Amino acid sequence: MPHTRTRKRLLILLPVFIIFFAVQGTALALDREKTSAGLDFFIYLPIVQRNFPPGIHGVVTSNGSAAANVFLELRFYNGTSWSTSATTTTDSNGMFIFLNPPKLLANQLYYVLFPNSTDNTSQLAAWGTAVLDSYDGGPVHIGDFDIADIVLVAPVSGASVALPRQFTWQKRSATPTDSYEFNLTDFADGDPWFWTDPPLGYVDSYNLTSLPGDFESDFFYVWFMFVYDNQGGFGISYWARFVSFTNLQNPEAAPDKAPVPVNTLISFDQVDLPDVVQMKTD
Repeated sequence: MPHTRTRKRLLILLPVFIIFFAVQGTALALDREKTSAGLDFFIYLPIVQRNFPPGIHGVVTSNGSAAANVFLELRFYNGTSWSTSATTTTDSNGMFIFLNPPKLLANQLYYVLFPNSTDNTSQLAAWGTAVLDSYDGGPVHIGDFDIADIVLVAPVSGASVALPRQFTWQKRSATPTDSYEFNLTDFADGDPWFWTDPPLGYVDSYNLTSLPGDFESDFFYVWFMFVYDNQGGFGISYWARFVSFTNLQNPEAAPDKAPVPVNTLISFDQVDLPDVVQMKTD
């Protein structure tokens, strides 16, 4: 009788053990994916892996924490111009999905845009994901991204500086895969426009040794930052600061040259992020 009871017990417990080890195996697989991508998958990945519906999805964070209620646009290129195909907001875990967008045809594109429409100065002016040039209707992970701003440090806005001069900012500590790009341009019309190519890596400074071509002394330009991730996306700092270049030993800062939001230089209602690089070169 004890032997029969044990056998029954084993028959009852065996499915439990199978389920337990299956779940453990899934958890280990998820942990490996977390390690390689640097993301907290334990909240949402089981849903993504098994039950995610057709659509374009990802996760938004701010300083590494889930960013809820963030407004996003699915931007669509029809072969001639960009438009907003759909909008959504992130859930409490920072997840977003654009359900069942139309399939892409030849020469058509999608990307997800975060436009800082609330003028939150702790967030980037904008972020754009990698661009999709094909979409067949299934579930697609377009990329996860962080919208914390890049804090500019020095020089202060309105400063007149002698060259060489080091420009500094705060690295975003939650996203060590960031690579930064220093930008300098004429605020009035974006001409001339200088930027560091290739991006500088995960650094917090850039030493400008001489005036780039077409730039002049004693004229106020603005400097600001781009940031690139390792998934094909990039964002732009919220603020731009005025700076001029002089040979004077102790120049005074211009008090009327306060920092300006980058979106007063680049209107994200009129210019799509994939086209910003073209703006620089035009």
